[in-house]
Amino acid sequence: MFDSYKPIVIGMQICDLPHSYDSMYTYYQKVIKGLPGQLAQHGLVSDEPVYVSLAGGTPACNVGLLHAMHQSTDFRSTKTFIYSPRPAKGELQPPAVPVRIDTYLTANELVKNLDELLTGYHYGQVKDLISKLNLPIHEFLKDILTFLDVLLLRRNTRYAEALTKLKTIGHSELKNTAFFQECLGQINKLDKGIQAHDDRQFGWTSCSEFRQVLHEHYWKLVTLYQLEEYNEWAIGMMTFYENLLRIKATHLLGFDRKQPSLTPEEEKVQFHKKLCDLNNRSFNGKREYPIKRGEYQRIISDSAPKSMLCKRHSWVRKLEKIYKQRNNVVHQFGGLTKSDIENVFGESDNWKKLLRQALNREFQIQINENPLDLIHKQLLEWIHKRLVA
Repeated sequence: MFDSYKPIVIGMQICDLPHSYDSMYTYYQKVIKGLPGQLAQHGLVSDEPVYVSLAGGTPACNVGLLHAMHQSTDFRSTKTFIYSPRPAKGELQPPAVPVRIDTYLTANELVKNLDELLTGYHYGQVKDLISKLNLPIHEFLKDILTFLDVLLLRRNTRYAEALTKLKTIGHSELKNTAFFQECLGQINKLDKGIQAHDDRQFGWTSCSEFRQVLHEHYWKLVTLYQLEEYNEWAIGMMTFYENLLRIKATHLLGFDRKQPSLTPEEEKVQFHKKLCDLNNRSFNGKREYPIKRGEYQRIISDSAPKSMLCKRHSWVRKLEKIYKQRNNVVHQFGGLTKSDIENVFGESDNWKKLLRQALNREFQIQINENPLDLIHKQLLEWIHKRLVA
């Protein structure tokens, strides 16, 4: 292992230390912090290979040295622990061999950090961390970074772009994994749902692909709340509610049950014409009118008075109350808190319960597990397996 290696010996005397794991760990931390300076005196830099022998000393010494080296950032990607096994009686000393425990500890610590970042959907930070470390996954690195780009595009509702980028991953081991195929299927379905919406396809408000889009947006709201981004959560909730109003009104007025021949602008005019007919008001002009939340609410109140999307429904009143509160505080450079939301909706999970009820009753959507949770979990397992291979 070291046939062509010319070691530099730096003597450090260790004496009069207690046989204590904590004391040895503290001592070795101080020693290792001084190593880069001592290496520099010999014309060496800390990015060259560093071999750490665990062959001698007390158990406290070896454990202290092991953990102190793991704590060091100077030798994060260059260290290798080695051990020379005890020879059998009458035999020569066996050569030094690498100790695999270093790889396992580093992999476990890295995957734990990646898991925390993925839980918060910090895909960019995951990319930075993986890119900066000298990990033994070079042949997979490009594909992993591309897959993280795909997840980020999906997070930002860029399904068509995510699908295109996902297809750039060629013939690789990652492409054959279950989580890759699952992600591909989900994004393909989400993209078709958006296309059905944009093209006003026949029955688009009730097709399974578009329901998947609503399911995805529900989980985005849940994660915003879990990340304690309460101002953004309030905006997202109101935007989602307004979209649900528009979808429901589209269905009630029959705009989703025939192949459309109207442009989006003409469709808005027809919306207003039907709205005026419902409210016995005169319709003047054939220009594009902006359709506001209240007008959608009137369509639904007149056509489906028992709908959970009606303005008079208790959960809608709560949503409008917290949204108004949010508007008031942000214009004073303030923000919402969790207690503000709980004071309006009740216990912290109550808003989720009410939204699930609305999605199920109005659009027959059954909320399942977050589809990204399993993808994150299996991606981390796949990375960990390659780190310790």
